[in-house]
Amino acid sequence: MMWWWLLPAFIVLLLFCPVYLYGYYDGEFRIAVRFLFVKFRIPLNKSKSDKKSRKSKKTSKSEKKQKNRKIKTDGGGFLTQLNNFKDMLISARTHILKAFRIKRFKADITVASDDPCATALLFGGVNAAAHIIVSVVDALITVDKRDINISADYGSDKTEVYVDVIFRTFLYKLLIGLILFAIDGTIKSKE
Repeated sequence: MMWWWLLPAFIVLLLFCPVYLYGYYDGEFRIAVRFLFVKFRIPLNKSKSDKKSRKSKKTSKSEKKQKNRKIKTDGGGFLTQLNNFKDMLISARTHILKAFRIKRFKADITVASDDPCATALLFGGVNAAAHIIVSVVDALITVDKRDINISADYGSDKTEVYVDVIFRTFLYKLLIGLILFAIDGTIKSKE
């Protein structure tokens, strides 16, 4: 008769169990989620028809110029919309991202090009961009362990990238973050 109290206690216990999100990239992007002792791999849909259509299409120079013009003129509209939702995006960052913690961030990048001079320039650009991204991630989320290796390979023609990220969160922290985000959004919409 008293066993029905176990269900809410079990649900509360599950809220305090950690949830891990694994992200891998080594030419192909993979995601997995682990909760308790079970690890689920999330399939990413890649349609084969898109790959075939990309290979079969050859664009002319005039079509490329038109696409470039479209991107340049359309960028202002995107930035305007992003500016409109700036407060909401900042609120989402503060409430939801605090629930996450990066347990491990590992990146191995080997920069290569057919020209040694281009490889050196690419190495400098990748190195600068990687450290800017790391500082932004540090400002947003707590990082426990970080290992970033960037090297230049003058004998190869292809750049290789391997990234391994493990996020950890607790369901109660995520739930509190979502509730605070919803409350903050309704208060700002009434103002």
